[in-house]
Parts: sequence; structure tokens; C-alpha cells
Amino acid sequence: MLKRSTLFVVLLVAVAMAPAVLAQTSYDIKNGTVVATGDNTVAIRDAAGVIREYDTPPGFTVNVDGKDLPVSALKPGMTITATIRTVTKPVVLQTKELKDARVIKNEGGLLFVREADGIHSYNVPAGFRFDIGGARLRAMDLQNGQLLNATIVHTTTGHNTEQQVANATGSDAAAKAAADKAAADKAAADKAAADAAARKAAADKAAADAAAKAAADKAAADAAAKAAADKAAADAAAAAAAKKLPKTASSVPLAGALGVLCVGLGAALTLRRKLS
Repeated sequence: MLKRSTLFVVLLVAVAMAPAVLAQTSYDIKNGTVVATGDNTVAIRDAAGVIREYDTPPGFTVNVDGKDLPVSALKPGMTITATIRTVTKPVVLQTKELKDARVIKNEGGLLFVREADGIHSYNVPAGFRFDIGGARLRAMDLQNGQLLNATIVHTTTGHNTEQQVANATGSDAAAKAAADKAAADKAAADKAAADAAARKAAADKAAADAAAKAAADKAAADAAAKAAADKAAADAAAAAAAKKLPKTASSVPLAGALGVLCVGLGAALTLRRKLS
């Protein structure tokens, strides 16, 4: 009876362990390039350019230039050849080259950094270490405000606002400072926009007033020019009429003179007849 019970326990343990044993998969890495390493993980870029994270068993080593090296001795850029047996399916990773990126905070595996185009969050695999300034640091080892110039590996990324960073945790001093700065920046931006709008409105009014004054001045100048032209035309007509007036007025005195002359001639003829 005891043997049968013992056999049953052995079979039960064997059945319980079978899935784990059967789930192990071998991955042959040939001329892969190390991207980053962790405590028991390594990220390798294959020939197709795909980066995968592999969980490595204890005591795992890889061949580098004929030498067997542990994961802790691997450096980014090394070319390796190895067979990795793991029960975990490799995760596809992405890389990002950070240049002058400033750390805002690290919250639950999410690393928030400020880059030239705004704030980004990177979901960094746990345990991964990055070569930053010659030191192998985990994401959680990075300090708020630290400047990063390094290649980072991650599973996902996102574009965030100051408020979203602040909402990640209410007790984070850096997040609160970022939120306060965002509020101050927004207030300053709103004031600058209002001042710019006021300046534009004043400039538009000044331009409209100048245009109205120019139009009024032009209308006054046109009216003065028309009045001057009308006066000149009237003066010219008066001068022309004055030149023609003596020719039309001299016929009346001439007719009178002829009449007097005729009367004188008639009187002379009458006197002559009487004398003859």
C-alpha cells in the first residue's frame, strides 16, 4: 500500500512538472547583437533586425570570440552565438536613442523623460540594465533630473502631458513640481496670447484709423481740386466773354452817327436849293 502511494506521488509530481518541461523551447542565436542585458535576461537583435528579450537559466553562458561569458559580462554591441532554452516566449522589444533626455520620474516600470518634442513614457522590462556613462544602471536607479544620452529598450512608448505624469502618483515631488510648472507655463502662455491679441487689435484699429484718415484726406483733396478746376473754367469763360463785348456794342453809336450825318446833309441840300 505504501509503495503504491509513493508511486502515485511520484507520478503526480511528474505530471505536474511535465508541462514546464514540455514548454521549454530552444532558440538558436547565430551572430546576434547584444542590445541590453538584465539580471537574468538579454536583449538580442537578430539578422532581420528584430530585438527580442530572452530569459536565461541560472549559469547560462554565451560564446563570444571563443570564450564562454555569463550574461553579466555581456556588453551592448557584442556579437554572440548561443542556444537559449527558456519556458518564456521571447518578448519583442523596441529601441530608442535618447539624446539630452531628462528623467522626470520612474513609476511602476514606466520611465518618464522630457525630450525635445515633449514628455515620453517608456515601459522598460524589469531588471534590464543600461550602460550610461560606463555604469550599468536599471531604470529604477535613474535619478529625477538626470540627463540621459543612451540607447533605451522598451516594450511600449507614449506621449504624455505634465498633468498625466503628475497623476501617476500624488506623492511624487518631481511630478508635483512638473504639474506646478505646467500650470505656470500655461498661465504664462495664456497671458502672452492675450497680450498678443490686444496688440493685434490695437494695430488693426490704428491701421483702420489711418486708412479712414487717408480716405478723408483724399476726398477733401479731390473736392478742392474740383472746386479749383470749376473756378478756373468760370474765369476763362468770363475772360472770353469780355473780349467779344466791344464788337457787339459799337453798332449802336455808329447808327446814331449816320443818322446825324444824314440830317446834316439834308439840311445842307435844302439850304442850297433856297440860295439857288
